[in-house]
Amino acid sequence: MTIALGRVTKEENDLFDIMDDWLRRDRFVFVGWSGLLLFPCAYFALGGWFTGTTFVTSWYTHGLASSYLEGCNFLTAAVSTPANSLAHSLLLLWGPEAQGDFTRWCQLGGLWTFVALHGAFALIGFMLRQFELARSVQLRPYNAISFSGPIAVFVSVFLIYPLGQSGWFFAPSFGVAAIFRFILFFQGFHNWTLNPFHMMGVAGVLGAALLCAIHGATVENTLFEDGDGANTFRAFNPTQAEETYSMVTANRFWSQIFGVAFSNKRWLHFFMLFVPVTGLWMSAIGVVGLALNLRAYDFVSQEIRAAEDPEFETFYTKNILLNEGIRAWMAAQDQPHENLIFPEEVLPQGWIVSVDDLEDIIGGHVWLGSICVLGGIWHILTKPFAWARRAFVWSGEAYLSYSLGALSVFGFIACCFVWFNNTAYPSEFYGPTGPEASQAQAFTFLVRDQRLGANVGSAQGPTGLGKYLMRSPTGEVIFGGETMRFWDLRAPWLEPLRGPNGLDLSRLKKDIQPWQERRSAEYMTHAPLGSLNSVGGVATEINAVNYVSPRSWLATSHFVLGFFFFVGHLWHAGRARAAAAGFEKGIDRDLEPVLYMTPLN
Repeated sequence: MTIALGRVTKEENDLFDIMDDWLRRDRFVFVGWSGLLLFPCAYFALGGWFTGTTFVTSWYTHGLASSYLEGCNFLTAAVSTPANSLAHSLLLLWGPEAQGDFTRWCQLGGLWTFVALHGAFALIGFMLRQFELARSVQLRPYNAISFSGPIAVFVSVFLIYPLGQSGWFFAPSFGVAAIFRFILFFQGFHNWTLNPFHMMGVAGVLGAALLCAIHGATVENTLFEDGDGANTFRAFNPTQAEETYSMVTANRFWSQIFGVAFSNKRWLHFFMLFVPVTGLWMSAIGVVGLALNLRAYDFVSQEIRAAEDPEFETFYTKNILLNEGIRAWMAAQDQPHENLIFPEEVLPQGWIVSVDDLEDIIGGHVWLGSICVLGGIWHILTKPFAWARRAFVWSGEAYLSYSLGALSVFGFIACCFVWFNNTAYPSEFYGPTGPEASQAQAFTFLVRDQRLGANVGSAQGPTGLGKYLMRSPTGEVIFGGETMRFWDLRAPWLEPLRGPNGLDLSRLKKDIQPWQERRSAEYMTHAPLGSLNSVGGVATEINAVNYVSPRSWLATSHFVLGFFFFVGHLWHAGRARAAAAGFEKGIDRDLEPVLYMTPLN
């Protein structure tokens, strides 16, 4: 009798196998069964968030108007939390609150619960997808485990914390400035910065960043020389059979720097995994504790403080400090018998960014342009001095580095000019400066209250100083309130109301023109602030900011580009110097210096 051994074959058209092959084997980008959770949820979460960027927050006057200038965007608060009165309602589109009305659903904050819940499931799906792929290619699951840190933080902050409080309202809105608003709230009510779980989180995240920087730099610094090409990127050659860098040299370096070093790469890389993931988990655990109302526990004095009357840093204590500072500035006027004077070095002297007339702008360009032309002629006709030839590297990459450094400086300078100067960058074209918007708000309410019968010259504010008008450190009449910090602002709509000693009270009472009122109201409501609660006294919505001006975009883009050009400057400077010194190609495998040194004990 013959027995045939073989595998039991399924039907070729088995639907599960077809689906399994499509999800796990036939794709360049792995989908996996967990992708059925990840991709739809990620699509809905990101789609809801981007939908939020197109809506203004003044729903009842604008409906669903779309504008990146007049609306929310990712810098401010793209998706705001629902009102506190809605508690923990899921705010389903077909639920009793919205009743199928999409506009009403957006107004109630339905987008927030939509984005938060889909976002949480998308993150979980991403981690499960890493588990699934790791199993299929026989990897250890540490990648997926490391991704549990961000999931823990997201779930604790966006879901568990508001669930422990009275509603979704207490979670962060989705947007950069909205996250900062949440952080201020978290600090004010929970003393978060002194919470040991937060401290462990900071140590983990920043420690991991330092470890990554050290590790990356060490690998780059200890690359072996391979071939004749002087190219650092040979380290990333996928066909290289041997190790790309010297662990022996790296170990020697850090042993002699710190007196201790990792003996092998497994310990090093496990430590680099352990530090940030543990930090994120500790931070998440701390947030869960605060969700359960471990409120305002002072870990220094070991006391429970009432959250309604906190003794740590809040806007109230900041106001006290502000008053102390004002008293110091005003001491000369308050105590004339003391003959107090301000030293010259503490008085405002003006700076180049404060240039406020076209004659100086044009004259400055003529002056600097002439110097540049003369400098160009000089360098065409002359040869660098010997000390310069010795000090600098003379190569194409070195010139690239110098040029990137110059562009970086230009970017930072342009950022300052754009942000503060309203002469070279007129507010009519770019929107008001921050100080200008703040002063415009003070002016707008001065006009309003004066019409209602207020005596703006003598009204006293809550700090004991003038509510509408006060004195600057040098004696001029200026706007009172928080905008006092911007007392030296100059703007075309305000200058006609000044006299020889600052703002002229009689002109404020008799000469204010309608165009000045319109201009200041426009500037007040279009401040260039990616701001929260209040900056310079400018009122902003609690969960959102209504405007990002061309001035904001221009200044921010120049700062960011300046920073990246600076990083490029450092990168190419390092490569140019290494090439000039002769070791840019890496360490010689056969003549590695460390191998000929006395072994460390």
